[in-house]
Amino acid sequence: MKIRNLVLRRNVITSGNDEQGPLDRRERIVVFLSAYILALALWFAVNVNRDYSMSINMPIEVDELPDGMSLREELPLAVAVSLNGDWWQLASVYSTPPTVALDITENGEVNLFNEVRNQMNATPNIRIERVQPSIVSVNLEEKSEKRIPVRLRTEISYQEQFGMVGRPSISPDSITITGANSVIDDLDEWFIDEVLIIDSAKEDINVSIPLISENPLIQLSDNELTYRAKVSEFTEGEQVVFISTGDIPRNQNISYNPSSLTIRY
Repeated sequence: MKIRNLVLRRNVITSGNDEQGPLDRRERIVVFLSAYILALALWFAVNVNRDYSMSINMPIEVDELPDGMSLREELPLAVAVSLNGDWWQLASVYSTPPTVALDITENGEVNLFNEVRNQMNATPNIRIERVQPSIVSVNLEEKSEKRIPVRLRTEISYQEQFGMVGRPSISPDSITITGANSVIDDLDEWFIDEVLIIDSAKEDINVSIPLISENPLIQLSDNELTYRAKVSEFTEGEQVVFISTGDIPRNQNISYNPSSLTIRY
């Protein structure tokens, strides 16, 4: 009897430990997460005030050119800038890089380092370490414009018994280009790089095609053109025509074999 009671008592104790096990695991998880969050907060508090370095690209934008003048050579689209400073301000600059606005009044060199420094005056805790390129040359030339025809390449196929009626039209069939004299002087036609490809056409064609200048030094008067063509179904017909001869002398007779022709159209 004593041994049996000991066994029962041991079973009861073991059962109680099993019920407490999940609670202990949950407590350990809570303690671990709390310690991790506290350690992360301490690391953040210690390191957030340190100086960091960062490189970004700042876009370049020309405010306005002198009247009647245009750029003869393209300026860089952006400038690479290395910065050092407070983490918070660097993060703000990185998310929305400021634009370097250039006010060009004459030919010469522009100091991009000074322009970037003027742009960053609003954030005194950030230091500019390097600007690349640091200087750019500005070449201005008298602006001119000319009217030139537009050329479009097409590859159009039609369904059986369908085809184009008449000639296609392009509107506008010519555009005005504007830029420095030396830039546009040799341009006599404006070729569109995109090829208009249409397969198995059976309806009238009316397509808008964008007009884009890949050369930023050339401006176009229009931003798109329209290609139109009339497409119709070709039907087949036939007609029998008898052969006869006029103004035959009297007492003469002419016979033909065959006496008729079938014309298909």
